[in-house]
Amino acid sequence: DGSREERLDDVSQLHQAVRARKKYKGVGGDVALMGEVLAAYRTRIDVSEKKQKDVSEQFELFIRDLLTRAQDRIDKVPEKSRAKYAADLARGYEVYLRLFPGAKQLMGMMLNMAEVLGAAGDPLGAGHCLLRLVDRLPEEDPGRDDALYDAVVHLQDYLRSTATERGHVERALARSALRRAATELLRYSMQEEKQRLVKFAIAMSFYDEGLFSQAIDRLTAVAYEYPGSEESRAAIRLVLDSYNSLNEFKSLIQAARRFLAKGSPADEELRAQIRPIA
Repeated sequence: DGSREERLDDVSQLHQAVRARKKYKGVGGDVALMGEVLAAYRTRIDVSEKKQKDVSEQFELFIRDLLTRAQDRIDKVPEKSRAKYAADLARGYEVYLRLFPGAKQLMGMMLNMAEVLGAAGDPLGAGHCLLRLVDRLPEEDPGRDDALYDAVVHLQDYLRSTATERGHVERALARSALRRAATELLRYSMQEEKQRLVKFAIAMSFYDEGLFSQAIDRLTAVAYEYPGSEESRAAIRLVLDSYNSLNEFKSLIQAARRFLAKGSPADEELRAQIRPIA
């Protein structure tokens, strides 16, 4: 019976043992076990509200301590094992978020969780985690724009990945989340580099969805607004590819000629690639 008092002692001893050995591989499973004990204990009707609160606070401290200590050591984990270690740690953070939704340290723990999800090779999970955090932050919070920007970066990484085998629904949700975060982020004052990435990410989300007409407008704007940048060069190529995908060959030739004209953001290397089209 997970609700028995002896199980509370077991959890305390487990916490001490993990700390003593200073090896945190599998800590997500340890935290999940602690969570099961606490969840069972919270169902007891013969325990006072104060006692349940005290036990919850003690478990919160145990679990947070193990997770943050494990995360502090992630760089010491061999690279070949790091993603698996991070995924296990993310499992532990999910337990924390479920058990302690009102914890004072919740925001910091959500940032930690996003970080380990990224390390686990799950940019989609990291992006959604950051957006969950944003939903909890007040408009004036100084960390809100950073969380939005990091969410955009993670979601863009997910959409760019050719290795992903996720379904159409997950990609659609990622595009929607990215556009929501990026559109809100553009209300903030940002460095030009970040602003450029965010606008390109919005344009790319339409291209990824096959909405080529909308993508063309946004990609063209990025190309001319940030000439000489990597995003500008990529945008020019994607504009031409979008017209080709639409089978609008007359518009394709016209766009190629515009990019070859004086004042175009296309550099000489790119112009050489465009000339055969025009």
